[in-house]
Formats: sequence, C-alpha cells, structure tokens
Amino acid sequence: MRKAPSLWIRIPLYIAIIVIMLLVNLPFIWMLVTAFKDESEVFTLPPKFYPNFFDFRNFAGAMAQIPMGRYLFNSLFVALSVTLLQLLFNSFAAYGLSRLRFKGRDFIFLILVGTLMVPPEVTLVPVSYTHLRAHETVLDLVCRLLLEKKKTQNKNYMKKTEHVK
Repeated sequence: MRKAPSLWIRIPLYIAIIVIMLLVNLPFIWMLVTAFKDESEVFTLPPKFYPNFFDFRNFAGAMAQIPMGRYLFNSLFVALSVTLLQLLFNSFAAYGLSRLRFKGRDFIFLILVGTLMVPPEVTLVPVSYTHLRAHETVLDLVCRLLLEKKKTQNKNYMKKTEHVK
C-alpha cells in the first residue's frame, strides 16, 4: 500500500489547483458579475470587478425582448422527450438482442455496433440539410432527433432548436 504524500507537498498542490481553477473560471465569473452591472459600470475605465449595486433590470429587459420562457420550454420538451423515448426504444432493443435468440441476431448486433463507430462529423452535412427544410413543429424536431442514428445533443443544439416556434 502506498503512503500518502506529506502535508507539505499537498498544501502547495491544493493552492496551485485552486489558482488554476480560478484562472480557468475567471471569464465565466466576469460574465456573471457583468450581467448584474448597470450599462455605465460596464464601460468604465479602469473596469471594476464588482458592481456598486446588483441591477436585475438587465434580466427583465432580456426577458421582455425575447420569449425566453418559450425557448426554455422548447429546449426542455425536446431534451426530455428525446431522452425518454431513446431510453424506451433502446431498452426494448437491448432486451431483444441480449435475451432473445433468433436468426440474424448477431448480424443486427454487428450492424448496430458498427453504426456507433461512425463519427458524428460524417452525418453533419446530411442532418444539417434536413434541418434546412421548413420544419415548424416541436413534434417534428423530436421525431427527427429520435430517428437520428447518433445523438450529439450538445453539439449544434442551438441550431436545431432555433426554428421551433
């Protein structure tokens, strides 16, 4: 069994990890703090990190200009319905391929595993082409995402949901 490093080695290591974490997350923290600043505070030189007071009017203005509630509902509906339907259908397929014995089962399994090896970049052009057509409903988007062979839900997510009304 290996002995744990001494305290004098762990403390500088933890300090270095915390400093690196702060440096990596600094742009996100700056964006979050700037969202609460007044417009005059955003463009002051030299810039201040903390606002004088936290202004929530920026969020109210953003909600008034775009239908954020509808966008959030569309995103949640598409993500949850595709996830639940994928779980349902894939569970049936997994049970059938693992427990039932039938002719061609190994071939179907090989085809299924073979399609998983195709990188998502190969399907980018055909999937983008089908999304360029006039698809107006959320149900159409759910069906299209459900029928796609490979899901890259985070990649091109905004592109897939921007046409949903």
